[in-house]
Amino acid sequence: MSKPAPPKATGQKNLFSFFSKKSKDESAARIKAKKDQIEKDVAAVTPNTRLAIYWPADKEFYPCVVKERFSDGRFSLLYDDGDKEMVDLRDEVWKRIDERKDRDDDGDNHEKEDTESGADEKHASKRRRILESDESFAMDDDADDDDDDDSFKIDNVEDDDDDVDEPPPPRAKPVAKPTVTVVSSKKRLSPTPRVSPTPRKSSRPTPPKPIPFAAGAITPPASPTAPDTPIPNEVNPPGTHLHNHLKFFTTHRVDAHNRPSSHPSHSPFTLSVDTTELEARCRQFGNNLTPAQKQWWEIKASHADCVLLFKTGKFYEMFHDDADVAAKELGMAYMKGVVAHAGFPEAAYDKFLGMLVERGYRVARVEQTESPEGLKERKKETRGKKPQVVAREVCGVVSRGTRTYCYLEDASCFENDNKMTTGPLIVIKEILLEENDSNTMDVDEEDSGTHAVCEYGVTIVDAVTAAVSLGQFADDVLRSRMQTLLASFAPLEVILEGGENGASKTLQSLIKSACPTALVGRINPKERFPQSTAIDPEVRRTLNRTNQDVQPWNPDEAIQEVHRKGYYPRSSRKNEPLNGDGIARWPDVLRACIEGEASLALSSFGAALFYLQRSLIDADILSMGIVKAYIPPSTGCSASARTITGTNAELSETPDQLQEIYNREAGRIRGVDLMDTYDSSSTAEEASIDCMVLDGTTLNNLEILHNMSSGSHQGSLLSKIDFTRSPHGCRLLRAWLLRPLFRKAEIDRRADAVAELSTGSLAMAMSDARSLLKKTGDIERLLSRVHSMGGGGRGEGSAHHPDERAIYYDNEKHNKRKVGDFSKLVHGLKAAAGIPELFENMTIQSPLVSELYGNTTFVGLPLTFAPFHRQM
Repeated sequence: MSKPAPPKATGQKNLFSFFSKKSKDESAARIKAKKDQIEKDVAAVTPNTRLAIYWPADKEFYPCVVKERFSDGRFSLLYDDGDKEMVDLRDEVWKRIDERKDRDDDGDNHEKEDTESGADEKHASKRRRILESDESFAMDDDADDDDDDDSFKIDNVEDDDDDVDEPPPPRAKPVAKPTVTVVSSKKRLSPTPRVSPTPRKSSRPTPPKPIPFAAGAITPPASPTAPDTPIPNEVNPPGTHLHNHLKFFTTHRVDAHNRPSSHPSHSPFTLSVDTTELEARCRQFGNNLTPAQKQWWEIKASHADCVLLFKTGKFYEMFHDDADVAAKELGMAYMKGVVAHAGFPEAAYDKFLGMLVERGYRVARVEQTESPEGLKERKKETRGKKPQVVAREVCGVVSRGTRTYCYLEDASCFENDNKMTTGPLIVIKEILLEENDSNTMDVDEEDSGTHAVCEYGVTIVDAVTAAVSLGQFADDVLRSRMQTLLASFAPLEVILEGGENGASKTLQSLIKSACPTALVGRINPKERFPQSTAIDPEVRRTLNRTNQDVQPWNPDEAIQEVHRKGYYPRSSRKNEPLNGDGIARWPDVLRACIEGEASLALSSFGAALFYLQRSLIDADILSMGIVKAYIPPSTGCSASARTITGTNAELSETPDQLQEIYNREAGRIRGVDLMDTYDSSSTAEEASIDCMVLDGTTLNNLEILHNMSSGSHQGSLLSKIDFTRSPHGCRLLRAWLLRPLFRKAEIDRRADAVAELSTGSLAMAMSDARSLLKKTGDIERLLSRVHSMGGGGRGEGSAHHPDERAIYYDNEKHNKRKVGDFSKLVHGLKAAAGIPELFENMTIQSPLVSELYGNTTFVGLPLTFAPFHRQM
């Protein structure tokens, strides 16, 4: 029998040479010697021996001490950071700390490390259900922006039991399997599940004692002052991503005017992006700055104070520091890559938006306003450099004070007998009066301490009902009137003037104590208005301000902007004087402020206009034309203190026109006529008082609106007496509680009306009327929503709003909400129209009830929309 041919030389690259091995006897001898050496090394380990155990997932040795040895060869270890573990040293890579020597010096252990490290990523991905993504997030190339959004399609996670022949995963901290839900036919899981990446022991509060590193095997950790370098194609822990290495985004952050964060006039709205550093860092981590990334940074530069929800296909993606917020607040996990990345589908927008807003974040919704086909057409029509990314625009900025609960959000919280009320947005302009103007005060005023020391202009915006209130008043050293305003309205968001001469520390402390949960922001005297990213130049001209650098607190600039945007109709030439300014058809209160030169009220209105325009809800709110007057209850500021001289311009507390409008509206709200109820026997001082004064301290101590223990509505006086059947009725009762009637004639008139409605034949009609009032719903909110959806709030530029160009994939749900709101409004108006019919042919004795139901057109409607502003 012939012998087999000898193997060819190893230099010949054939199949045999590739798998050629040493002789069987030689390999067996080497394996036996290696096992004997391992057994010998393990046998030398005794309790209290100091070891360093290698963790492949962390690529790090960690010191520990042997606490106990068991008969089966396992050891109980106690790490220096307090962790305990039971291990078999025969299966581990370890070394004795005192010997400073690896357990195996012949290189075999390094081969084992490489094998385990190579399998780490694959098994960790399967075990933790990590969602893959392109770390450069170049989602906007021609082939990437189709309807299927293939750039973010994720393969279904396979069952771990399928690969039975694979080696076990490397050592790492155990991670619980997250629960994921498939939300569509796509393979994308949504939202990104909450999975914490493998913790690095070096980041623990008590870092272990430094251990000498094996040459060429382990890379020493970075300095504690510098973030760790992100690892491509892996899930990186927070604090190690690309944005954490950008100086212009972290330590050297400046606004659009190059003012650092320590500058008094630093604007949190803007950010100066260093493109050179950004591109260098991307190249350092193996990426190139893609067109989509450039687009994201351009939007972030003008909305630095916001969390960007960046629409890509059917998903809202969150990158960089916004992904940090998603991981912290929304329970999402980072996707793989050096760029921090998380996201959720369009269908979950209202859920996650509510979570972010309730936690005090401003959220900017960035929608895709161009299809991939449109991008191709634009490329064909463009000369020179071609566009590389589909158009995207900011379609709205939502915060606590600017949340309108539009059709993209679930507004069920206002339904089902839930008379939910939301606090408004309040913008405050403050000036301090000079102390040397004491010549306007007499001795009695100085002794009483009630003289004016400051003056305020306020604008109160209720975004839900689209109602705006303007006011201007003086205040004493205790800020009694401002405290009353804050206690009465309980604002969700407060805007103050920034800069060196901005809001005083006294006002800031008052807001912090009176409204501890309110979101407080600042607008500087000079701000950079965000520029529109629309494709059409005409649209950009309409959405942008005339000048990019604006003065939000300038009254003249605010009036000019109202003229330019056309929120209110311009008066005709027949009705307008030749020298008129075109404001004859503007709301009475706003016109009174202009004609009465209420500069502080107009200044706060200008800042509110700037903030609403940044949020892209300015037209929806202002074009409703609901502008009311706010006059604080008198707290003792004397007449002589209301006019302070000694400055270039005379500062009046409240213009006479504004006071007259307020008195007229206040009488309607209380259901009284001041002329009819004037008692000639009353003194002049009593006749000048229209209601009982309840200041902020009284409202809090008596728990009129909120209880003192938790600050909630439960247990307050309002909660005990509120038996109203509609949300607008609840608001009216709240207004009555804040300013109780003072004159006896007015109190008797209301008491007679209540007595007549609760007895006799009117009692049955009143019971039926209450049933109809319940069916009216929240007419104020519904009218605002229908007005906005119909484009009425945007006038001639209704097609210019970014929402009109946005591409949505959940239009069916949005349309149902629109139709539902309109249907509820129609049914509510129909129910209100049926109330007067219940009182036909009935004898009514009370003058108030007779006047109330004498107008059969508007009975049952909320005060804002009824010419006869009275309702029981």
